[in-house]
Amino acid sequence: RWTRHKIGVIAGQGFSMDTADFDADGDPDVVIGEHRGKQENRVVLFENVDAGAAWKQHVIDSGPKDTIDHHDGTQAVDIDGDGDLDIISIGWYNPKVWIYENRS
Repeated sequence: RWTRHKIGVIAGQGFSMDTADFDADGDPDVVIGEHRGKQENRVVLFENVDAGAAWKQHVIDSGPKDTIDHHDGTQAVDIDGDGDLDIISIGWYNPKVWIYENRS
């Protein structure tokens, strides 16, 4: 049996998602890439702060308006090899690859 829990609200369509322990506290956090057409297309991190009972939302990037610069492939990876997780994201129509370095 599954029970549904709301961890937060995003502004647009959730287009990509990954789970990983971004804050190294032993529980999984959730990162979402949004697709909102020509709105601010964000990368949003939901930090698991109470074993899944409470979540804190962090906007990692809000992007420019009036572009198609959305985040269709957002994933967690230690891209710089420093032991903490960073975020990498790609768009659909826009050929840019974005890296968001975790400095915490």
